[in-house]
Amino acid sequence: MKKLILAMTILISASALNAQKFGASPEDSLECIKNLSLYQDYYRQKQYDESLKYWKNVFTYCPKVSKGIYIKGARLYEKKIKKTKEDKELKELLIDTLMMVYDSRIEHFGERGIVLGRKAADLIQHRPSEVEAAYKMFEESLQLQGNDMEAGALVYMYQTKYKMFKNELTTKDELINLYPKLKAIADYNVKNSTREKDRENYKKTGDNLLEFFKQVADCDDLVKAFTPRYEKDPENIEQLKEILSLLNTKECEDADFYITIAKKLQEKEPSALAAWSIANWYVKKKDCPTAIPYYEEAFTLAANMEDKDEVAPFKVKAILRAGLCQLSAGQYSSAKQKALKALSIDPNSGDAYMMLGDAYLGGASTWGENPCEKGAGYWAAVDKYQIAISKDPSLRESANNKIAKAKSRYPEKSECFFVGKNEGDEIKVGSWINETTKVRF
Repeated sequence: MKKLILAMTILISASALNAQKFGASPEDSLECIKNLSLYQDYYRQKQYDESLKYWKNVFTYCPKVSKGIYIKGARLYEKKIKKTKEDKELKELLIDTLMMVYDSRIEHFGERGIVLGRKAADLIQHRPSEVEAAYKMFEESLQLQGNDMEAGALVYMYQTKYKMFKNELTTKDELINLYPKLKAIADYNVKNSTREKDRENYKKTGDNLLEFFKQVADCDDLVKAFTPRYEKDPENIEQLKEILSLLNTKECEDADFYITIAKKLQEKEPSALAAWSIANWYVKKKDCPTAIPYYEEAFTLAANMEDKDEVAPFKVKAILRAGLCQLSAGQYSSAKQKALKALSIDPNSGDAYMMLGDAYLGGASTWGENPCEKGAGYWAAVDKYQIAISKDPSLRESANNKIAKAKSRYPEKSECFFVGKNEGDEIKVGSWINETTKVRF
């Protein structure tokens, strides 16, 4: 209480200089400082309903006291709105007041761009039907803020445009063309923000934008939207990366535009993404042999990827794709080597064990001098399929189908009996398979 009295005394002595900030009169200034202290105390104690009572008085007596009262005021009304579920009339009044808080902040402290972004985000959350009004605010905010537009506002702006599209209030082309503009802002801030938390928020925003975009655009849409941009600036490496990433996301590997972008990027800046993309295009064109060296190049270049957490998963994916091409060409020994390379990076890769099983299943008959030995590769294949299931249960159905196929090719008991092999005996499978397994029938 003594602190409050002291503060009030100081305030009165300074009222002539700060009349506009602390109130229009000494009496208003007294009310201002008293209510300011009480609203802040209750806010710190998380007694938000009590805090709001005194906040209203601060707003009445000294609306220019600080920008902070508008930031906290918006939070207080947001909490009040969320608690008000049954009384719809009261809820609408609270939403109106929240909008007024944003308007007053702009009136007294400016920052129209950032405040409009927040106001629009709250409006679309609380009044989803007002998509056009919210979007106009977002448009102005984007125009004023540019790369400074907040992460949350970027997401809500695209969500709002998406709702407009669903309600036939905008076109698909407009929705598609908005994505790269907002994504570019998110990417810029991921690279240039000085605070780690901000970088994380913009990274999350970019991911969310992509998820919405994927729901809208198909391959023809992407080609239509990005061909003019590419033709206008074909040497823009960052743009090439963005386009190629989107085409990969929508699995547009068979489009001619896809290979144009991939090869152009590989020419300008060899990368794992470009090599991967070129390989995928050849696979789509049923030219797997040509794809193999590009997958191998993607594997090597993955070490240069910016996101280090993605390096290992990408390397596994790339080398296994090369192995799949070798399997399709009957190059079972080479496919095995690809699987082993994947396992050296990720010992728990169920897909790599599946590839080992496939290689043994396909190439079992390449080793052995008698029917029992020639069937031993199938036992080795089943071993790998069973490990694959233990590493990744989602592979169970596929692995069990292949196990059934392998079992149908097991040698007869009599064929092994004549060479001294019985159920449960160990047997060494030689040559490139080079595995020790157990006899079974």
